[in-house]
Amino acid sequence: MRQLFYAVIVATALLGACSVTPKDAPQGAYEATMVFASSLKAANVYAAMPRCSATQRDPCSRQEIVNQIASAARRANEAVRGAQQVAKDTKSTDADRQKAVQAANDAVAALNRVIPTAEVNN
Repeated sequence: MRQLFYAVIVATALLGACSVTPKDAPQGAYEATMVFASSLKAANVYAAMPRCSATQRDPCSRQEIVNQIASAARRANEAVRGAQQVAKDTKSTDADRQKAVQAANDAVAALNRVIPTAEVNN
């Protein structure tokens, strides 16, 4: 049961991380937003589990991992919002748009890396 539970969480995060190359910056910002939303679902499932303790072991979440996930989620949220704004800004250059979308993708990938680590450490 525990392995199935963790497999579902990891699969959700990994499937959310899969994407194709966007044709333009607005599409890239949209894809980063959708992957972020999928990652948040997996993060929320982990955070909603009871905290690990001497009596609660299977399945459980560790507070320090929940804190890491929250921190990574805040950074990803900022990057995704920034990419959305830059992608809509007609005064931005293509290079700036691409950098903003890449920063959002990197931040979401960092969030995804924290979530599977949480599963392995329990």
